[in-house]
Amino acid sequence: MLIELPPPADLQVDSITVPAEAYSGDPVTISWTVFNRSTENITGLWADAVYLSADATWDLGDKLIGACSRAT
Repeated sequence: MLIELPPPADLQVDSITVPAEAYSGDPVTISWTVFNRSTENITGLWADAVYLSADATWDLGDKLIGACSRAT
């Protein structure tokens, strides 16, 4: 079996938009823009996830708000 991996892309979040305020139980819309900083084309599938955290560092105690997959 021969497995060939595609060349690496460099996906980076450019901007994140969140509501100015929200209350417990309110629906919220969170959006973000991802940019490929490499010269390689993106192929395949990737997933993004949004977590609620009390600080700026992700850890296992952070609450998953939602996730989505993207195909190219």
